[in-house]
Amino acid sequence: AHAAYLLRLLPRLQSTAAAGERTARHTIDVQFESGRRAWAWSIEHGQVDALKRSSATLLEHFDYRGRFEEGLAFLRTAIESQPVQADAKLRSLLLARISHLEYRLNRFAEAESTARQALEATRRNRDSATRRQALNVVATCALQLGRLDDARRYFKQALDSESLEDQAHRTAVTLDHL
Repeated sequence: AHAAYLLRLLPRLQSTAAAGERTARHTIDVQFESGRRAWAWSIEHGQVDALKRSSATLLEHFDYRGRFEEGLAFLRTAIESQPVQADAKLRSLLLARISHLEYRLNRFAEAESTARQALEATRRNRDSATRRQALNVVATCALQLGRLDDARRYFKQALDSESLEDQAHRTAVTLDHL
């Protein structure tokens, strides 16, 4: 019951935690070990919707706290599991999130490879948010590796794939890299 509660709580905290709200971040910090057990329980019991819903908050948490290695280990526990392998959309989402953390660790070739796997999967499942995240990782890796034309092309693809509702925010984030 507590695992289900935490997996419902994490998505609700995502927007406030991403905005830097201290109470939300503190709640995630305090509940983190329980959240780890809830994540493992979700993997074991094939709760793919809970994994999808909570992964954004977890990525934000690891990113904000600079706990990139821990985040990689956390997300990788799910990526090879049978429930995730059976859900192409979730697998591509987790690959994109993993690529982001690999990028943050300056593992550019690895991050680009992982992001390209996510991109390939999004061609089949048409998940535009995952596609944007993967394109941004490929673009930022190309930028870091001095492939400026490639970076520009991938950033443009990321911008072109924006929905109207989140275009302004994501455009600012993407343009920040140029």
